[in-house]
Amino acid sequence: MTRRSHRTLSLAIGLAPAMLVAQPIIEASNAPSPGFTAPFHELFGLPPLASGPNSVWDLTGATTTGTRQLQLAQPTSAPGASNFPFATVVAYADNIQPYRFLRVFNGQLQTLGVMTAVPRVYSDPLVSAVFPCTYNSTWTDSYAFPGEQGTRTYLADGYGTLIGPAGSLTDVLKVRSEYVSLDTVIQGTAYTGLMLEDVFWRSGIPWPVATSFWNRVYAGGQLIDEVRVGSVIGELPAAIGEWRDDSPVLQVWPNPSKGLLNLSLDQPGTWAVTCFDALGRNVFTLGVLGTPSSLVPVDLGPLAPGRYVLRVQHETGTLFHAAVVRE
Repeated sequence: MTRRSHRTLSLAIGLAPAMLVAQPIIEASNAPSPGFTAPFHELFGLPPLASGPNSVWDLTGATTTGTRQLQLAQPTSAPGASNFPFATVVAYADNIQPYRFLRVFNGQLQTLGVMTAVPRVYSDPLVSAVFPCTYNSTWTDSYAFPGEQGTRTYLADGYGTLIGPAGSLTDVLKVRSEYVSLDTVIQGTAYTGLMLEDVFWRSGIPWPVATSFWNRVYAGGQLIDEVRVGSVIGELPAAIGEWRDDSPVLQVWPNPSKGLLNLSLDQPGTWAVTCFDALGRNVFTLGVLGTPSSLVPVDLGPLAPGRYVLRVQHETGTLFHAAVVRE
């Protein structure tokens, strides 16, 4: 790495108001529609995901178990379409079942049913999204299909930045729901499953850019098993650009470190350096007045060993960098 001349910076605790992320709004124009396709990575071992404004969700530490090509198509192109005459789009992966038939109608995204070997038609469609949707939007919906019925409540409980293998996306909205996934009695013992589902939407992409499913199983009231799986988009559409040509350049060293990091910034102006822990919580923020070839020392020494994410914001763009603190 080439080292450049450096100048002392003026540091101040706090985040300039201009650096705050605006609350994203997911409009009806962002609803699923035929013609969209993208690879999605299937993930195992996702971390707990934070709620609230200006969150950071780093999914790069999860294990990728496979990749599937999502396709949104005209409903009539899929097997079993005659069972879902009101569908406006069908979603499937790798040109194989299951085929999920959806309807975008009256500001709602409705699941009408699923086609596998036989059709499973909802007698009461599940409303999994409403438009427009923004932070703190909430709705409750009842649904029913053969063998199951229930009610789900949804809450858009966070917005911020999603970090995945394809890069980072700002202005992402997280919608959370929790519901019973298992309710049975085996040999006198009651088994209950609770699913916490997070779905991440980004304007300009007509499908959730990531999902997280945290399933916990209890026997007689005691937790006996849990698993966190999900998916994340593997390639960003060409129209989604996070950085301009004059985007800042960020260098971080040493990494991993025992706490003291050096950040090299290449453009003048006001910077905001924010550190998030593995849960996406804001650990601290530095306001930085920099000049070209500026060096910013950042001391992570007081923090517990582990993985952190640095968000560096400038008027020309936003960059992210993972940082590891060792004992």
